[in-house]
Amino acid sequence: MLFIREKEYEDVKTYQAYVEPKGSQLLFEDEWKEKFLGQIENNYKINDILGRGYKIIGLPFFNQENRMSEIRQSTKRFSIKIIVM
Repeated sequence: MLFIREKEYEDVKTYQAYVEPKGSQLLFEDEWKEKFLGQIENNYKINDILGRGYKIIGLPFFNQENRMSEIRQSTKRFSIKIIVM
């Protein structure tokens, strides 16, 4: 889990990214979880008063043997979102 907090004037924006290391032997078995992580940003929101300015983002599984290009692309998109938001 990665937390990034940005303070701009009186507004505070908090980004929470979920990334899970996953061994190659479990990539297929836990595919459902990776799919869920991919849906977090668009399908789930914080609804309480304290959740204003709070963004949750799921990243693909971290797997050094098979998924490095995907994790690089996802972290790059995540970084761009933080800069743009």
